[in-house]
Amino acid sequence: MPRVRWTADDAAAARRALAALGPGEGLLVAVHPGNFGKFDNRWPEDRFVEVLKLLKARGGLRPVLLTGPGEERPVQDIALASGVPALPPMPLGRAAALLSNGNAANMSQLL
Repeated sequence: MPRVRWTADDAAAARRALAALGPGEGLLVAVHPGNFGKFDNRWPEDRFVEVLKLLKARGGLRPVLLTGPGEERPVQDIALASGVPALPPMPLGRAAALLSNGNAANMSQLL
């Protein structure tokens, strides 16, 4: 099983990235719209918008979009249409640190 290790610097950068989105509560739900170059096997953008709106409306959840390198424009379009914030592209270690600490029990430590 592959494992990703992160450093204390990755964890600190992940906390700063989340804090930059502003205050929020609930279980962090990170959504990555995926490889925009593969249209045959990925959801269209409007489906991501629909799911993100449902997650946002449910309560107790804090949806955010993850952005891959070079995907800033299409992810920002999804963010604007859904009202869900997008995080900038980040190295794998930082993303792993963010995801490992993004649950509701640890939210106060992140913000």
